[in-house]
Amino acid sequence: MRKLWVLLKINFRSLLAALSMGSSSRKKGRGTVMLITVGILIMFLSCYYCVLGGYLLNMIDAIDYLFPIAAFLSCCASLLFTVFCATGVVFGGRDMDLMLSLPIQPFFIMLSKLLALYLENFMFCAVIMIPAAFVQLYWQGRISAGYWIAVALIVVLVASLPTLFSTLIGCVISFLSSRLKHKALVANILYLGVFLAIFAGIFSLQMRLTNKLPTRAELSNFVVNWLYPFELIHRAILGDGWAFFIFLLGVLVPFLLIIYLFSAKYQKILAGLVPYAGKSDYQMKRIGISAPFNALFQKEWKRYFGCPVYVANTLLGPIFLLVGGIGAIYLRADLQILLAQTGMEEFIPQILSIAAVFILSITCTTHVSISMEGKNLWILKASPLTPMTVFGAKIALQLVIIWPAVLIAGLCVTIAFHMSLLDATLLFFLCLSYSMMTALWGLVVNLTFPKMDCENDTVIVKQSASAMIVILGGMLLTAIIGVFVWFTQTWIPFFVQAGILSMIFTITAILCGIWLSRNGERRLLQI
Repeated sequence: MRKLWVLLKINFRSLLAALSMGSSSRKKGRGTVMLITVGILIMFLSCYYCVLGGYLLNMIDAIDYLFPIAAFLSCCASLLFTVFCATGVVFGGRDMDLMLSLPIQPFFIMLSKLLALYLENFMFCAVIMIPAAFVQLYWQGRISAGYWIAVALIVVLVASLPTLFSTLIGCVISFLSSRLKHKALVANILYLGVFLAIFAGIFSLQMRLTNKLPTRAELSNFVVNWLYPFELIHRAILGDGWAFFIFLLGVLVPFLLIIYLFSAKYQKILAGLVPYAGKSDYQMKRIGISAPFNALFQKEWKRYFGCPVYVANTLLGPIFLLVGGIGAIYLRADLQILLAQTGMEEFIPQILSIAAVFILSITCTTHVSISMEGKNLWILKASPLTPMTVFGAKIALQLVIIWPAVLIAGLCVTIAFHMSLLDATLLFFLCLSYSMMTALWGLVVNLTFPKMDCENDTVIVKQSASAMIVILGGMLLTAIIGVFVWFTQTWIPFFVQAGILSMIFTITAILCGIWLSRNGERRLLQI
């Protein structure tokens, strides 16, 4: 057990090391402040959405379903953040060969990595589920010791679900991609499929709760038919001991079975995940010559699509824009009926602007572009290139990915909702200015909080300080913009709202550009 405890501390610290800033006491202090800030921000967002969800559920006398729904959403959020970690943590790592050579059983090595992944999922689940428990308690108005015991045990058990699924998904995708020729393409498609499936489930639940407020019976039938494990949670917190026992068996048995199967043949599994196919079609060709900017952009393009975790975390935004825009044309009749029933016909531009800002907030490639250079950053420093040329190539990658989707989706919603030329133009400019601001802001944040010593790309893209700041900061900014647009729509017309926001985004982008031109080179050389 002592060996397991030591290995667990090492693996869990390596997961949290992505938020550290360095080894000096000053940089460690900055890392601690950053970790606390990120935790507070996640807690704030969780409380905000729990209060909003509790208000909606209380309207239909179904507040007792808040905690089960929060458990489902916590599983989805944890899976989104840790589905890539299984490949890099459980089945990989720079120290894997060293650890397997030590006089330690492979079972303890595998179990320590799996438990480290579980602890990370537990943190995500607890941050979402505990505020939901307090909100549900507030609306229900009763306190019992059994309620809190059930909540504590369920939080502990629920965290094993995303751990189990992320481990299985990571193992399957790693195995398939290692056996096929186009490894990066296959992994990109599979990971995007997993992400789209998770978001489809989340949005389906959101549509049922917001677009047409269901009755308690409809919500209960939906949870029973589609989310039965969480129906067991609903019954357990109401005092049903048999429901808790069934949920306990349904969670622990598969989890322990996976531990047993993986531990029995852990080394064989690791060997089977190693790619063994090699190229045999090498040919002598003339080396092409291009301008420095073009060469840097091609390098960024190839590295972006060669890293599945990078693609899956940043390409969902353009996909959502295209799917939403094209879907608006095909479903315009149904959408117009829905808007007429809810009285939202006059506020279509405001709704579209809030949705677009949210989608663009999760689409940033520059927030880890410096950290992705890793040990090869010295090549850029030694090359006869200006820092602004390097920064420009990284910014251009994001704009090339997002701007075509913005233009196509904007044209589609303009046709679908018969928007005026002024509103459509302002919506376009709002999206373009916001995407430019996020590209420059992401680069500024990554230069300020670089992480160059991570053991794999997954840690950089999913767990580094710059990634957390940009993603969570974008969500917070979306909430602020949503509150401003929604509560001022009755006395401030949309063209004034869009003009104010576009001006703020443009000024912020200009300030970030000035910072890059004055301090970017110094920060790049200091890394």
